[in-house]
Amino acid sequence: MKYSSWILLFITLNVFAQTNSFETPFNSKVNKNAFVIKGKVLPYLMGNGLGINNSLGFEIGFLKTNSIGLEGFYNYYYDQEDKVTDRQGVFHETGNLTDLQEKALQMSYRHYYNFQRRRSNKGIAFYNGLFYRLETDIRNTDPNYKNEYINQKTGIRAGGLLMGMIMTFPKSSHLYMDYNFTIGKQFKNISSYNIENNQDVYEQYSYNSFYFNIGVSLNYWF
Repeated sequence: MKYSSWILLFITLNVFAQTNSFETPFNSKVNKNAFVIKGKVLPYLMGNGLGINNSLGFEIGFLKTNSIGLEGFYNYYYDQEDKVTDRQGVFHETGNLTDLQEKALQMSYRHYYNFQRRRSNKGIAFYNGLFYRLETDIRNTDPNYKNEYINQKTGIRAGGLLMGMIMTFPKSSHLYMDYNFTIGKQFKNISSYNIENNQDVYEQYSYNSFYFNIGVSLNYWF
């Protein structure tokens, strides 16, 4: 997902550089507050893994250069190992299937900077703000193989700073890309289940840690 974000940013920088005049949202020169619909559908391809990264949300402007937003995320991935042996000692060319589901809801406040020359000439506007995210991750592994767990559920609460930029499409001023990253602190609560020596084993623990994430979305503003 992170690699896809940077690839999209590179394409945007090269394509968008061809236009001389833009209209951008959350702009003090525009006589209205913007309302934005945003989302994405990105593939995940790596090794034997396959998955999809989805999001859908909205953003409501106020005082022209400020906004509050809400986004929902659903990501699904699965992967297998090469040349692996199961619990019975049988060798497999591929096996030990693992799948991961991530569901999240993120709320944010943004302040967009004016920088009118960059807005009108490049269609670019920078912003920063705050975010708060609630997330649940569920990972399952094949019980026929030896793993640290068969099932693991992680609850995440994260919050901190949000920074990014928007880049308007040349031929449609109301369609734009949004690139951002979030940095802050997260609290994780993890519960897992496994089988060891034919006995059910349950474990639960929690901790605080550093949080960092990269985001991208396609947007349309009204």
